[in-house]
Parts: sequence; C-alpha cells; structure tokens
Amino acid sequence: MKKILFILLLTIPIIGLSQKFKYTQNIFLKQKNGFRDIKLGDDIRSLSFVKNHSESSVKVTIKTTERYKSLSQEYYDFKYRVSKNYDYNLVDEIKLWVVDENNSKYKTIGNNISINKTIVFTYKYIIYKIIIIVDNPNSSLELYNQIKIVFGEETYNDICPDSANEYEKNPRKNMCHIAWRHENIQLWMMSLKDGNNRHPVKLFWEIEYKDTNIIEELVEKQQKLEKIKEKKYNKKVSEGF
Repeated sequence: MKKILFILLLTIPIIGLSQKFKYTQNIFLKQKNGFRDIKLGDDIRSLSFVKNHSESSVKVTIKTTERYKSLSQEYYDFKYRVSKNYDYNLVDEIKLWVVDENNSKYKTIGNNISINKTIVFTYKYIIYKIIIIVDNPNSSLELYNQIKIVFGEETYNDICPDSANEYEKNPRKNMCHIAWRHENIQLWMMSLKDGNNRHPVKLFWEIEYKDTNIIEELVEKQQKLEKIKEKKYNKKVSEGF
C-alpha cells in the first residue's frame, strides 16, 4: 500500500528569527551567494539548465533502504512535496523551476554526494530561494560534516545530533535545523523524517539558500493582499444583511 506524505516547506519568519537569534556573519556564504551557477538575486532566464514547473508544487520521491521497508511496508513509498504557495499563496508572480536532472554539474553536492532534486523559486523571475534535496536513507551525517568544512560552525543549531545513533534518543523529534547567515543571505540545512512516530527514520536532507530581503518583500505583499481580500469579504458579508 502506498502512502504519500505531503510535507509543506517549513519556513521561519525572518522577523521571528531576528528577535530570537543573533547570527554570526559568514562572509564565505556571501561570496557563494547560492549554489554554483544558481545565484540569489539573478534572473532565472539567464540559466539554460532549469525548466519552469507549471504545477503549484514539485513532488520528490525519496530513496529508502530495506531497513526502512522492514519497519513499515505502508510507509515504503515516501514522497515529499515542495510547494510554492505555502506562505505567499496570494502572490501571483512566484514561480517554481527545476534543474535538469541530466546536467552533470548538479548531480552531486560536496564530495560526490548524490542530489535527488534541485528546485529554484523566483519572484518576477528573480531567484530568491534554492532548495536542494539529498537522500539520506541511512541517517548519515556525512553531508552535515562536509558543509561545516565549507561554511564553518553553524550559527544556529536546533538540537541536531552529533552522531546518527543519537537520532534514536529523541524519536518523536520531526527534524533538526542548522543555519548559517551573512547579511541578507541565509543557508538552512534541515534533516527530515517520514512523519511516522512509531518508526522514525531520518530519510533526507533539505538545503535552502534564501535571500531574506526578497522574502521580506513577499511577506509585506502577502499581508497587503490579505487585508484587501478580507475587506472584500467583509463587504460581501455586510451586503448580505
């Protein structure tokens, strides 16, 4: 039996972050400004290896192992959904793009770790978020260790384990977050599981590069559109009495 688990992107409001955490600035992150040739703030139309995704979300099939299959047959076919309109559903100019899986430059990350899928978000064709999904069926910390070599110690760590075995110490914890930041450039690394609390298995990493300036603009626009929508609704309700 197949069960599709729809997980919407987890986003933490920028305002909330600034109130709770003080980030150490990471200059190398600013120099990178994205993932390889995909740069935050650039026009997506200059990239020939990305394709516009016409649907509102991208479905990603996560690779699993026999160990995972033995835990629960029902959860073996695991799918992850990346949605463009979770936070900004009233903003029309947001588009999703997917990197061509045949492009050899984007098949791996770090030291030859395979990439499942790379997804790009744009607002008016300007790149503001890049998501990289990396399968991790054995709950390995190799990618986490490699990314620390590049960007140094994380500036925020939400109780991520020091070893794969430590995942079992807190079996109901859905995920862990690690973050690096420099000015408006933010890098999040999240370890996600399948949502099955009886048999939790951390199946993959999600890496996000984000331009917080553009995201703040989207937040403001969403709030304005919500007020307009509410005003129209209230007027319609009032006319019904």
